Amino acid sequence: MEISQYLSVFMDECAEHLQTLNQSLLELENDPENAELLNTIFRAAHTLKGASMTMGFNKMAALTSAMEDVLSALRKKEIPVTSEVVSLLFECLDLLEVLAQGIGSGREEDIEIAGVVQQLKRLSSGEEATLLPVVGEKRRELQLRYTPQEREAIAAALAEEGATLWHVSVTLKSDCLLKGARAFMVLRELGRLGEVIKSVPDAKELEDEQFQDLFLVGLVSREPRERIAQLIGDIIDVAHVVVERAELEAIPPERRAPREPVVVPEPGVKPGAPPVLPAGQTVRVDIRKLDDLMNLVGELVINRARLEQLCAPYRTRDLEELLEQVGRLTLELQNRVLKARMVPGANVFRRFPRLVRDLCREMGKEAVLVIRGAETELDRTVIDEIGDPLMHILRNCLDHGIESPAERQAKGKPPTGTITLEARQDGNNVVIVIADDGQGVDLERVAAKAVEMNIVTRPRWTR
Repeated sequence: MEISQYLSVFMDECAEHLQTLNQSLLELENDPENAELLNTIFRAAHTLKGASMTMGFNKMAALTSAMEDVLSALRKKEIPVTSEVVSLLFECLDLLEVLAQGIGSGREEDIEIAGVVQQLKRLSSGEEATLLPVVGEKRRELQLRYTPQEREAIAAALAEEGATLWHVSVTLKSDCLLKGARAFMVLRELGRLGEVIKSVPDAKELEDEQFQDLFLVGLVSREPRERIAQLIGDIIDVAHVVVERAELEAIPPERRAPREPVVVPEPGVKPGAPPVLPAGQTVRVDIRKLDDLMNLVGELVINRARLEQLCAPYRTRDLEELLEQVGRLTLELQNRVLKARMVPGANVFRRFPRLVRDLCREMGKEAVLVIRGAETELDRTVIDEIGDPLMHILRNCLDHGIESPAERQAKGKPPTGTITLEARQDGNNVVIVIADDGQGVDLERVAAKAVEMNIVTRPRWTR
């Protein structure tokens, strides 16, 4: 089979399945008991696995297979649907999108999936009760906690004069190809500076590259903060180092609750099979073909006008009726081609709930995104261009507009903010409005920054 002949079809189907996974995972996080959502996610992953195996894309097939095992365990209630599990599935989704891009450019083999696949296998087999940190989780969600034995070791090490307990946060560059080796070099260097008590993730997981780009290390050392930061920062592929003094008494002890046996109910079948959906009534058309068709229609309009001029000296009633009908059909054809280029705004809007969800976790805020007018249609070219600007505006809404839950409650607001994205038709134009119920724009601060940057010499507005 000639792979290139079917690649575009596979990529289109892959994009559809990834979008289904994204939307369904967002809904599942808010409704973890919804069995139908789990079935939808499972079917999408299963179909994607089969298609990638058929096409010979082994890494995508391996990842979706491991993902399918976790989803199967979720459907059987062998493991619960928690925020951590959903976050891991979202990490799989991100990696699948990277693989899809790699397949399109012929670089699938350059993409590493071993760490994520291993996390999925450990989760589906029940070997691990705790998941590793995933994409989007920042340093505030990684914490060093010590067992009683580790606390005793720290106390003994601190008995040495001048010794200090340091918490070292190390962030590797996002394009680092040898994360395990770099983490080992960091631990080795810290071991020369003092006694390494613990790392999160642990040394084995760091060696197996079962982390993203961030890890923490608890170190007892007599070396000053600046020397530790300098030596670790000089290691290749280390992007950022933070060294903080830690007080053992202020750190809550690590508590490891015993795992309770999970009772697995017998899988049951709900009465009534799901309805069989009708076959799709659409076909995929390359946008370039629509552009060519539009150009041909334009030529047809020009030639119709020319024909009308040539026939002017020979006007008869029958000829006039024929020219009028040709003109009407030409105009209708032109309108139909223009409409064929139009796609619903939902094609670009549907990625934003995931963006808001990840940004909220990153910033420690709570917000919901309300989308109105997703059915409003825009030209395909416009859709491709507005995605990034809209993402930037939404990020600003969360970063600068929506306050933290504590600040909102202090102002008498609900802890969860609301961001509204609305699209509506206005004649031949489409208007897109983004609003939030946050603190608004601090005009005085904006004016002061503009003066500082020499954009203006003084503000030209007054309250």
